Amino acid sequence: MAMHRIVTTLALAGWLAAGSVGARADAVSAAPSNAPVPITDAYASGAVEVSVYVVPGYGDGRKLRVAFKSRTGTPLRVRIPASAIALDVGEPIPTLYLYSTAARTLTLAPGKYTDPLDLEQTGTLRALDGTFWLYVDNGKPQFRGRATTGQVAP
Repeated sequence: MAMHRIVTTLALAGWLAAGSVGARADAVSAAPSNAPVPITDAYASGAVEVSVYVVPGYGDGRKLRVAFKSRTGTPLRVRIPASAIALDVGEPIPTLYLYSTAARTLTLAPGKYTDPLDLEQTGTLRALDGTFWLYVDNGKPQFRGRATTGQVAP
C-alpha cells in the first residue's frame, strides 16, 4: 500500500510539473495500470473533472448524482473510497463533502463522463438544487453551472 501511494504521488507530481495537458497525461499514465489514483488527489491535481446533479425531492441536497472524466487526454484509473470525500470548490461552496457507501475503482475516459454514481452530500453548507461542474486549473478550483446553496441541520 505504501508503494502504491508513492507511485501515485510521483505520477501526479509529474503531471503538475509538466505544465500542459498532453505532457501531464504522459506523467499520470506513467503510474502502473494496476495503481488507481485516489479521487481526491486526481481532482486536486487537475486530472479530473466532476459533474454534479442535485437530485430533487429531498430538500436538503443529501443525494447527488456524480460523474467523473479524465482531463489528461488519456484514460485514468481512480479510486472512490467507501468513506468521506472532500473536494475544494471555492465558490459558492468552499468544500463539497461527499460520502460513498461503497469503494469503487473507475476508469475515466478523456472527454467522456462515467455513468453517474449516487453519492450522499454531507456537511452543513450544501448545494440544495442545481447542476454544476468542478475541476482544478493551475491550482485553483473552478465552478461552472448553477447551484442554490443553503445551511442544513447537522
